[in-house]
Amino acid sequence: MKVLILGAAGKAARAAISALRFLTGLERIYLADNNAEALCKLSADLARFPVSLRYLDAENESSLYERMLEADLVLGCLGPFHRYESRIVHAVIAAGRDYLSLCDDPEAVEEVLALGSEVERSGVRVLCGCGLTPGLSNLLACRACSRLDRTENIEFSWFLDLASYLGEATLEHLLHAFAGKAPVRKGGKTAAARAGSWEELVCFPPPVGGKAVSYLRHPEPITLPSAMAGVGDIVFKAGVGSRGKGLALHSLAWLGEGRTTELWLTALRTAAMGITRRGDGSCLTAMRVTASGVKDGTTVQRTLGVVGDYYHISGLVMAAAAYSIAGAGWAPGVYTPEALLDDASVFAWLHRAGLRILIGEVEER
Repeated sequence: MKVLILGAAGKAARAAISALRFLTGLERIYLADNNAEALCKLSADLARFPVSLRYLDAENESSLYERMLEADLVLGCLGPFHRYESRIVHAVIAAGRDYLSLCDDPEAVEEVLALGSEVERSGVRVLCGCGLTPGLSNLLACRACSRLDRTENIEFSWFLDLASYLGEATLEHLLHAFAGKAPVRKGGKTAAARAGSWEELVCFPPPVGGKAVSYLRHPEPITLPSAMAGVGDIVFKAGVGSRGKGLALHSLAWLGEGRTTELWLTALRTAAMGITRRGDGSCLTAMRVTASGVKDGTTVQRTLGVVGDYYHISGLVMAAAAYSIAGAGWAPGVYTPEALLDDASVFAWLHRAGLRILIGEVEER
């Protein structure tokens, strides 16, 4: 198998490349980015891998198409996804290549899902969202609900430490996701809530502990209802760093809402970088998914959680998806994680790769 990685110089891509060592039948990895210096440094660190470097102009669909022709499978680590995802999928359709993406923007996910019939006619397979969130978050929700006779609501809580070393695309995604309206599921119907609002305290697995979270624009409330009929409420909330840094990021996101000029966006990104640490290092994250419902006539809350480095976990999930698509007979079309990856073999692969999941259950008598 020959694999092309878009946005290969970014933090998420580096983690995915490391996780690809578990893949069998890997012939070559094409690393595509517009940052030549970063690609050369990355290539030097990957002497044991069969890698080739490629220049990529992500604004040009022809450049995307030409890069894809060399590979069998395309991995999308090119964020922020509200900028690039639709263009990439159109190039995937033209090139006739399978595509796995870390896409975490709800609007971009809806655009890709709308291309489902076109993707199916082209004979390719597109999996939209296979990182920590969406991706592992969706799978944890499926596992939590599988132990209930009836699921009434699902709560996603995500923490990302702003004191950690964030990639520029992740930071821009947060500025976008904490502005505007966040999709939610209320009473079995799609609704919206002000991003950054309705703050509450959530206890995450150690060493994170109690953190404040608020509504964030993420795809899970959009995609999960089709896989979990009958669930009344689905909400996604997130917290970033300390209360002070979280408020600062929320304020920058609200200031940038509706702004499209590059000068204004650059100013916001520069200001946001001032409240994070830059460079190489770990990025602490935690995900907690709680499903509430009924089991054997008793009201039950079942919680699954994971904690670790944000980019490392995302890379593992993407590599697990690559492992799954290589050995499975998925039909052509557009998919979301819960439709394909909720399988024992995927969890077994992640376990072998070192991922551990915490599980808790509370009965209300």
